[in-house]
Amino acid sequence: MFLKYTILFFLSLLCFYGNAQDTVRTYYDEEQSKLMEIYFSENDQIEGTYRRYYEDGSLQLEGMFVNGKREGVFVHYYPEQGDTLKTVAYENNLREGPALSYDQSGNLIQKAAFQEDMMEGTLETYFPEGALKMTGPFLHNKPQGKHTEYYSSGTVRSEANYEAGVLEGSFKSFYENGQLQSHEHYEAGQLDGQVTAYYPNGQLKEQAYYDKGVQDDVFTAYFEDGQIAKKGNYKNGRPDGVFKTFYPSGTTKALIEYKKGTPVGNQILYYPSAKKSEVIAYDRDGIKQQHIFYHENGQIQKKVQLVQGVPQGQVIAYDEDGRKQEVIPYQYGQWDGTYRRFDQAGNLILEQEFRKGKPYGEEKSYHPNGQLKTLTTYDAGWKHGPYQSVNPQGTVLVEGSYWYNKKSNTWKYYDEEGTLIKTEKYDKKGKLVE
Repeated sequence: MFLKYTILFFLSLLCFYGNAQDTVRTYYDEEQSKLMEIYFSENDQIEGTYRRYYEDGSLQLEGMFVNGKREGVFVHYYPEQGDTLKTVAYENNLREGPALSYDQSGNLIQKAAFQEDMMEGTLETYFPEGALKMTGPFLHNKPQGKHTEYYSSGTVRSEANYEAGVLEGSFKSFYENGQLQSHEHYEAGQLDGQVTAYYPNGQLKEQAYYDKGVQDDVFTAYFEDGQIAKKGNYKNGRPDGVFKTFYPSGTTKALIEYKKGTPVGNQILYYPSAKKSEVIAYDRDGIKQQHIFYHENGQIQKKVQLVQGVPQGQVIAYDEDGRKQEVIPYQYGQWDGTYRRFDQAGNLILEQEFRKGKPYGEEKSYHPNGQLKTLTTYDAGWKHGPYQSVNPQGTVLVEGSYWYNKKSNTWKYYDEEGTLIKTEKYDKKGKLVE
């Protein structure tokens, strides 16, 4: 892109050269129909008024150059409408003085100041209606000192302190009602010490500890009524030891043990009634090797074997009374093979072939008497091929075909006695043509 603009630039020089001060035009396109820039050149330097345009032809930027250097106020515009986007003051090609930004309605949304091309002094941002949104000092282009953020209502949203551009000391955030939301402490930009978070009612929500940016020691989370929601311990930034989560009632929701950040043994999950809902077994590397699901009455719902953390092999799912509901084939974590579903009486009601997680071949559903109900053909997840719908007595009610999920060719519809009552014809786009 740069090369194209450079070539157009030199073409423009050839076209307009002739005076001591030459008019230079550059273009977005080779046909030179979309003007990009126009300026004057003197002694191979930009001199005087400079204008840059968007591709739609609207003015993007204008300002003055003296001896090839920006001088004075440069004005940036929004595309199409031409409203001022921002103004930046320059002196000897360096930003010097105020820099103001506006929204498309003309409201001032940011005010900054520069000295020798570096942001210095107070930066302020505003809500469209004019209320202060954020204020804080800058030193040599970096935040320095106290920075305060506000809600549009005027209440404080956060208070932070910076040292040479990084957080240092206390950081606080607040809810709009003025209640403390979080309190953190930083050293050289890293969390250090106690970190606390609160609910809008002032109740403690979370409490953790950090050492030079690394989480360490006890972590505790609470429900809004003060009950413990989760509790565990960190060492060198990794969970270590037993972690417990709880229901609001106080009963245990889950138990898992870590060693240097790796799950060990069994993770146990519970129903609110304190009955087991799941048991996940981990190998010595912390990879899931078995996942057992339970109904609340203690009956196994399904048992999943995992290899390298993904399901592998046949999984049978049961209802609360131990009746088989599903047979699910897994290969490398994806459904692969024949899937089967059964009703409460043990009758097969659906069977479907899968390849690498996608329906492939025939899907057959059955009536309770064992008679075929529907036959749908798939290809890599798409309905593609013959389709039939059959009543419990074996009479075909509908027959047709799909072409990549859309009806195609001839579809025939029959009454319960097998008499043809309607015929439809579709093209390959699925459009009814007859």
